[in-house]
Amino acid sequence: MQLMRATNILCALCLTLTAAACTSTSGESAPAPPGQGGAAGCTLSRSGHATSDEWGSCVQVTATLSLPPRVGQEAQLAVNVLAVSDRTVRVELDLPSGFVWVAAPAGFEQAMLTDLSPDTGGCLHRASGSVALAAGKTSRLTGTVKATATGFATLRARAVSTDAADAPAGTGEDWVFVTVRRAPEPSLFGYYAGNEAGSVGPAETAPKRCGD
Repeated sequence: MQLMRATNILCALCLTLTAAACTSTSGESAPAPPGQGGAAGCTLSRSGHATSDEWGSCVQVTATLSLPPRVGQEAQLAVNVLAVSDRTVRVELDLPSGFVWVAAPAGFEQAMLTDLSPDTGGCLHRASGSVALAAGKTSRLTGTVKATATGFATLRARAVSTDAADAPAGTGEDWVFVTVRRAPEPSLFGYYAGNEAGSVGPAETAPKRCGD
């Protein structure tokens, strides 16, 4: 009888300790997912072309090209930047070596940067500037670009909040993918095989530095 009573007391004690441990664990706050800590309400997709985004962003970027240009042909690059609340962002618009700026967005500075990534051809033509955004309102930037070489090309638009508290949710980014060809062949949006020899793209090895 005494043994049974001791056993019951021991079991009750174990159950009490287990319940306390569970209560303590359930009372702890779950860690905030990356991209949302310190950035409440940042639920945008980084790219306006994305149907969903695993982590929310405070800034969204949507880049479009008016047409896929042939070599020597111009096209308008339009970039929409949206923020969930008032903030200033730094916008960088990067063209690969097979494209040049005819006219960058008003007030933007231009620079030529070495980039050894295969998809840039070794050189970036960057236009950059600061943009003040109003909450929930889209700011539209436009510029004119020209294709100068055949092959695959990736045009990138990126906006980064200047408020460190937004990190890492303070970045929006989008891309335009183009396969550039010479007339009379049409250029196409996306990546397609069968381009002319010497084109800039994944088949090229050891891209040159800017100015080489």
